[in-house]
Amino acid sequence: MNRLMIVCVSLLLAFAVALTAGIVAYRWSSAYEYGDLTFDNFSLVDGRLTFRIRSNVEGEYVYKLIADSDGSGQITLTVRGGKQSALAQTPGLDDAYFHIDLPEGTRKLVCGKSTVYTIP
Repeated sequence: MNRLMIVCVSLLLAFAVALTAGIVAYRWSSAYEYGDLTFDNFSLVDGRLTFRIRSNVEGEYVYKLIADSDGSGQITLTVRGGKQSALAQTPGLDDAYFHIDLPEGTRKLVCGKSTVYTIP
């Protein structure tokens, strides 16, 4: 009886670990490459740039945007996303609108090694 109890508990623990790993992997976000995204609908008003980002990867959604300024006129964009539609910036949609307040002297936005937008 004790041996059966140990086997059952071991199986339950193994199942719980596998389930947790699956949930973590499903909700995990990753950074997109420039080629996996479409940037469009740019609008620059009073130093605030608004634009849309769309995921080109089937079944994946944009979660968030990280914008880092290098202090010399360039902002590097990192777009994160994954397969969970409820975590999307716009829940259930594969595109999202973002706003960035551009620091004085900003000349361009880049994603990876590609220029996304050049400030006029």
